[in-house]
Amino acid sequence: MNDYFHKWCCLIIIDHPAVNNKPSGSVNINSVQHIISLIEKIGCGCFIYGKPVLVHKQIVWHSIDQSNAVSIVADAFSEAFRAGFRKVVLIDPEITISTAILEEAFFALKMIEFSIGPYNVGCYLLGMNVYEPAFFENLPPIFLSDTKALIRSIGKLRLAIYKTPSFPDIYVVAN
Repeated sequence: MNDYFHKWCCLIIIDHPAVNNKPSGSVNINSVQHIISLIEKIGCGCFIYGKPVLVHKQIVWHSIDQSNAVSIVADAFSEAFRAGFRKVVLIDPEITISTAILEEAFFALKMIEFSIGPYNVGCYLLGMNVYEPAFFENLPPIFLSDTKALIRSIGKLRLAIYKTPSFPDIYVVAN
């Protein structure tokens, strides 16, 4: 099973105030160490967009050249799919997500086009199994903070969506 994750799955983290409504720099040593433990257990690739804080062989750091949240996220997904990954999941860097939930999101993408992880004010997780540029058209700039906007955009494309358990039920906010 590890071969599946290594070959096809990529985790994306974006450290930019336009995307996560937090000051740039929210991806810190603690959050990167948690991300490293996740990708080592699962064996997936990892792209982090922001200022590098820790070097690891499975992490590819990217700079951010834009300020529009939708464009930043669209470019991150596009880049991961161009790199050959077929299951791409974006997570909130400040959420301590479990390996089981991340694996669940990647497995759901074997059969379903999108996976989301809702929480009280938005989503902690967004996954795609194929890059859908039309999904990013007409999204509001704060779309990760609006679960209903995400679901409407997916529905307009007539694609399937898988919802992982809600944030307060399972996760703990990282320090």
